[in-house]
Amino acid sequence: MRAVVTKEEDMADLEQVLRALYEDPALREDMNDDEANALLTWAEAQLPTLVANAPDDAAFEERTQAFKTLLTAINRYIGLSSYAPSDETQAALNEALAAAPDAGLSLDPAAGLSAQSAAPLSGVEAVNALTAALRPATPSADTPVISPDDDPQPADWSAAFNEDGL
Repeated sequence: MRAVVTKEEDMADLEQVLRALYEDPALREDMNDDEANALLTWAEAQLPTLVANAPDDAAFEERTQAFKTLLTAINRYIGLSSYAPSDETQAALNEALAAAPDAGLSLDPAAGLSAQSAAPLSGVEAVNALTAALRPATPSADTPVISPDDDPQPADWSAAFNEDGL
């Protein structure tokens, strides 16, 4: 497993991804500032766990690209939800939900989310309702999960060094 948030070089990768998220206008161009801030704040909180469970660098890149795709789709859905017909809004919501699994997220079935159920919500409320319904996907039984708080270092550091400390 790639423990993104526990190694210095991985922290730099994570910071680079976060910077790219905040700098990408496609992730916020259809929303107002409050909506965009709510989405990006949620994304910032989710990203460490999502990428920490990527098994290697290639999976890390795929996961972060999928996460950007998800955020772009949420941006589009939120932007359309205030004025578009319900069928167009539903299509945008379906696009966002379809992007979730590749980003390591799943929809909480208890959320009962649809464009019609979210229609009374607007702006930041709609962002919060959608993001609250997305949860880190449950990995398969044979996939180890590393949380940001896990320490991947060996229990006995002395075994990792020779007599000279190297």
